Amino acid sequence: MKRFVPALAVLALAANLVAQSNPAPVPAGPQSIAATINGEVLTMERLDLLYSRLSPEMRANYDRAGGKRVYLNNYIEKRLLVQEAMKEGLHRRPEIEADMRAAADSVLFDRYVREMVAPEAVPDSDVRALYESTKNSYRTVEKVKARHIIASPAGGQVLNSTGDNAQSEEEALAKINRIAAQIRSGKITFEEAAKQFSEDASAAEGGDLGWFNRGMMVAPFEDAAFKLEKGKMSDVVKTEFGYHLIQLDDRMPAGVAPFEAVRYDVREKLLAERASQIMVAVNQLTKELRASSNIQVNPELLEE
Repeated sequence: MKRFVPALAVLALAANLVAQSNPAPVPAGPQSIAATINGEVLTMERLDLLYSRLSPEMRANYDRAGGKRVYLNNYIEKRLLVQEAMKEGLHRRPEIEADMRAAADSVLFDRYVREMVAPEAVPDSDVRALYESTKNSYRTVEKVKARHIIASPAGGQVLNSTGDNAQSEEEALAKINRIAAQIRSGKITFEEAAKQFSEDASAAEGGDLGWFNRGMMVAPFEDAAFKLEKGKMSDVVKTEFGYHLIQLDDRMPAGVAPFEAVRYDVREKLLAERASQIMVAVNQLTKELRASSNIQVNPELLEE
């Protein structure tokens, strides 16, 4: 049992490393391109796949920090170093090639065990039953998905597009009020206004802050966000960072996470509990495969 559980964690990590080491092919159209890194294309489809393959804990951390936007930034930084490593020819060094092959083998081994061997010991019916009996452990807090636009006065903690907070308190307030008036008049959408006028990193994403729950934002900001109706924009909100406009895109009430959202988590618990049973099945399968395979070993080459 102790051998199998750590192996799952190691092989899952290997799967993530191998997945991120193989760039996606160039897509048919530009709409699906999430990023191009020195000519290497990352499609939105591949980004979605990589993001979905993160462990639940890592996925939750990214969701709190800004979601795919933050993940993509980290991915780009990793790919830049990988590209430099390939320029130096590191991927052709025998010991590194051996490590890469071993990582790929580990991924296939892990996937085969999970998909072909484990289901007999961990059937879907058992996964569902465990979920139903432990629902209370999957309770979720209320969350909202929001966008914002910020104008930060001199001395604020957010830099404007020029790299400094040169505007005064009065200028920042006047700016945010002008933006609010344009949005309310229908001259520009909230997302477009965020891209053009907002003064923080979320501007590129139309002010999108992703999902967050109470305690993740400063009090005045989250108080305003949680009071909004879906699709509505707030009045001007002042925080230590500056003046904000907030738009609520969606709301997720408190409750119990649906089965599909936590299926992976529940199955992992059962895999850990039944690891010894799964290893018995793996060992039995290995014996059968050895008996039916053509294997030749040269023991004299192994003598020291």
